[in-house]
Amino acid sequence: MFTKHPVRLLSLILLACASVAAQVTETQSPTKTEQQEARERLEQKALALLEEVVTDAQSLKQAMNRLRIQVIAADLIWSHDEARARALFEKSIKDYSELVNNLDASDPNYYMLIQAPAQLYQEIVQPLVRRDPQMALDFVRHARPPQPPQQSDSRYVDTSYELQMETQIASQIVQKDPKLALQIGMESLDKGFSSNLANIVWQLQEKDRDGASRLASAIIKKLLAENLLFNNEAANVAMNMLSTANRSESHGSRLANAQPLIDDQSYKDLMELVLNAALNSSTKSNPSDWRERNISQTLLNGLKGMMLQVEKYAPSRASALQRKIADFQQTVDPGTKFWQDNQELFDKGSVDDILGLASKTTPQMRDAVYQQAAWKAIGQGDSERARQIINDNISNPAERHRMLDEIERQAVAKAANDGKLDQAIQALTRLRTNEERATALTQMANAIANKGDKTQALRLLEEARNLMSNRAENYNQLQVQLQVARGFATLDHAQSFEILEAVVTQSNELLSAAEVLNGFDQQYYKDGELAWQTTTLSNVVGQITNDLGQFGVTNFDRAKDIAARFQRPEVRIMAQLSIARAVLSDQAQRNFPLGGRRVMTISGGLGAEF
Repeated sequence: MFTKHPVRLLSLILLACASVAAQVTETQSPTKTEQQEARERLEQKALALLEEVVTDAQSLKQAMNRLRIQVIAADLIWSHDEARARALFEKSIKDYSELVNNLDASDPNYYMLIQAPAQLYQEIVQPLVRRDPQMALDFVRHARPPQPPQQSDSRYVDTSYELQMETQIASQIVQKDPKLALQIGMESLDKGFSSNLANIVWQLQEKDRDGASRLASAIIKKLLAENLLFNNEAANVAMNMLSTANRSESHGSRLANAQPLIDDQSYKDLMELVLNAALNSSTKSNPSDWRERNISQTLLNGLKGMMLQVEKYAPSRASALQRKIADFQQTVDPGTKFWQDNQELFDKGSVDDILGLASKTTPQMRDAVYQQAAWKAIGQGDSERARQIINDNISNPAERHRMLDEIERQAVAKAANDGKLDQAIQALTRLRTNEERATALTQMANAIANKGDKTQALRLLEEARNLMSNRAENYNQLQVQLQVARGFATLDHAQSFEILEAVVTQSNELLSAAEVLNGFDQQYYKDGELAWQTTTLSNVVGQITNDLGQFGVTNFDRAKDIAARFQRPEVRIMAQLSIARAVLSDQAQRNFPLGGRRVMTISGGLGAEF
């Protein structure tokens, strides 16, 4: 049952915690050899499970599901068996091309059909960039994700997706392989402009300043022959190169004998190019020509932040630029302009300053300004004034209640993070639902645990669990239960697994119900298998499998047993993959527990390993 008086019970718990000191027993810390052996045993278990997953995945009907598993497995296996990993990547690339080629562009649902393959494309590229940049480059040059039909305007230059991906790879590998990054950057200029170019130049100067300078010169040379008003990517690159040169000048001044990344004449030529385009750009708001508007905004907003450089390199044009910027601002949407004009006040002004603005603004904007004043008060630790602002000034009852609820949630979180437990408890009493209270208690527990008080944190989590002990009646309650389980993960993983077992049991029931409703309610399944990342149900199930993987690092066998309880094969396989991934990923290896195990005993018999 849900606790009827959670705050009263919580107060008793906190009083008990104040008088009971945790008894902490230290066991002998394992040696480095023992730690290494334990890690190797865990990795072997994970690799064996991963092989099962790869084998079982071949029985899945959805090509997308098989492909995603192959790619993840290849990435995880790479450090242990590169040849096997390469074979899996090569198979995945071949399978992906077949998948895309089999899509029917005449299908009425074509736009929806291409969403998942487009995302999978990125999921293939990213691990390849880490493992073998050249292989990633070959993939993007020979495979292309399906694209939605686009209306083209012959006046404007469109940037190819392949070019964007190539330069994205270059920007990601600069630190690891500056030579290849420079080569990609240079070759890309034959295909057009990409917004990644300036970032490549900026990063490259650390590894190869001469190469960065050569690439910068080549970019500027190509820009000088371009009409920026009809090429949005070129306009972006031009502005970014000016900004990069400004940053590099400051950065380079700290390096011994460093030559400027861009010489004065090249910078002046580029500034002239941008100024000419900006001063000739349209300031009219034309909904039918959004590209023209975007380019004008890119140039004028960019130059607005570079007035010192404009006055230095083109002083005779500074006044004309300021007038142009002012003309453009007059055509900005009134709501957008209001927030732009007052952003500094919201950031740096006092609560009274913001309240003063509210009295001067339009009725349509007034509630939003009062809300900003309330958030400012919360940020200063004055939740009482925040409530007063909302109660006194927001007339719409529904909106007032919504804002007050958000204020209480913010107040709990801030008080807990600041270590002001009494204030957090007071704010907790004003939350209206058990879900909100359990979420707040979990946040408080995390904050307290981070400060070293694990006894108190466990008490708070137990109360949160008690509040959510009933069977979940909606997705929100299910997600709060998962949140509580995550809170227990570092303090008492046994309780984490108990919560997760119950959630898995209920998720099996939901998945069975969705099979009956499939097509009548939503499209939960495709080809008889769960369609991942398409419905709230599939997203929640995905979160459950992810959490199970993270918990598997602390107790691999228990997590594996719970994964086996999923009744649907595709979900069970993804849960097993998540467990293997959590153990074998590079991040997991860095975070592998290296210290001795401590056992905390709390009055009342509760024990936790952490």
